[in-house]
Amino acid sequence: MNIIIGLGNVGKKYEKTRHNVGFMIVDQLYARWSKFKTKAELKFTEKKKLNALVAITKYQDEKIILVKPTTLMNNSGLAVAAIKKFYKAKTDDIIIIHDDKDLDFKNIKVKQKGSSGGHNGLKSIIEHIGSEDFLRLKIGIEQLNRKSATSNFVLKDFSKVEQEDLSGVLNWSAEAIEAIITNGPDKAANRFN
Repeated sequence: MNIIIGLGNVGKKYEKTRHNVGFMIVDQLYARWSKFKTKAELKFTEKKKLNALVAITKYQDEKIILVKPTTLMNNSGLAVAAIKKFYKAKTDDIIIIHDDKDLDFKNIKVKQKGSSGGHNGLKSIIEHIGSEDFLRLKIGIEQLNRKSATSNFVLKDFSKVEQEDLSGVLNWSAEAIEAIITNGPDKAANRFN
């Protein structure tokens, strides 16, 4: 079993923001693996006790639980801890997908463990599950202007130029997740980092 959790914020106003790239990739995976043709066909079920939207699918005969926390980004740990407990999952079963402002746009990175790096969603997860040892797929959103507040930057939609490349980033990220499941994180990191 793999539990793939994309970080983001629920709600129409956040849908296309940089902070929601984790949600976008979880949607992409669900569409790829379940052969949906439109976004309207994606059926996530709200699980209030888990603070999350959940969809169950399969990839190469492996059960996959796709998750989008319904907490705000900074409280993602509440959902991750609840999901982990409910599914009796080990930390090794979990893959977190999140934005990374320090990584160049269009780049992704498979990382097996580490600190939050200042990402409040990761900070919350580490605090709630009591471990930094979980697999992550970091998606570069590249904050060039360090004078502007990070919260303003991550909560803005991707620029028009970025939107032109976003589909490719989502596909590349989905391929990275598939490689992690099929070949393990070390081989995936060698290919995608």
